[in-house]
Amino acid sequence: AERLRVAYVCSEFGNHPVGQLMGSVFSLHDPSDFEIFVYAMGKNDGSCWYARVEASAEHFLDVSSWPADQIVQQIVADRIH
Repeated sequence: AERLRVAYVCSEFGNHPVGQLMGSVFSLHDPSDFEIFVYAMGKNDGSCWYARVEASAEHFLDVSSWPADQIVQQIVADRIH
């Protein structure tokens, strides 16, 4: 069966409470059931928190410099459910 494609879109994956909490969330999804995509809208701040999110997501895209319509097109192309 096809895995459920789940996307997380956020501008605060770095040294911010959201980034600090989200780093462990991706590993909680069973990879046989879920395919995780992360679209980082905030620039890489060089923190260990950003690196943790980037390393733990199956698909990580830094879209911080992309226009909104391009981000939407990528999400559609990635067939997010």
